[in-house]
Amino acid sequence: MEKIMALIESTELVKYADVPSALLCYKGLRIDIMCRQVFWQEKSIELTPMEFDVFQLLARHPRRVFSQREIYEFVAPDSFESSWTGITSIVYKLRHKLNADFIQTVYGKGYRFVPP
Repeated sequence: MEKIMALIESTELVKYADVPSALLCYKGLRIDIMCRQVFWQEKSIELTPMEFDVFQLLARHPRRVFSQREIYEFVAPDSFESSWTGITSIVYKLRHKLNADFIQTVYGKGYRFVPP
């Protein structure tokens, strides 16, 4: 029985080994990658799956600028729809839900996450 439990545990470790960080923490902001939850100032923020994917991508790479196309290709790699212009709408909704300026627009380039 112990060997089976050890195998299960090692499989779980391998399964999540490629996740650089299961929890991103900044001043007052906590992003739980595994549970797909965001907390801002201890308040849970409800995000759609696409909003969460966009936010966690930006938050994993603070200050790096992502174009709309790069963001879209990350969050919807298997999509047949070629419209990546909806990223602007997602960023708008994220800013509204978080009521904070974590996501900056870099005009002519894209968006970047600036930690609080």
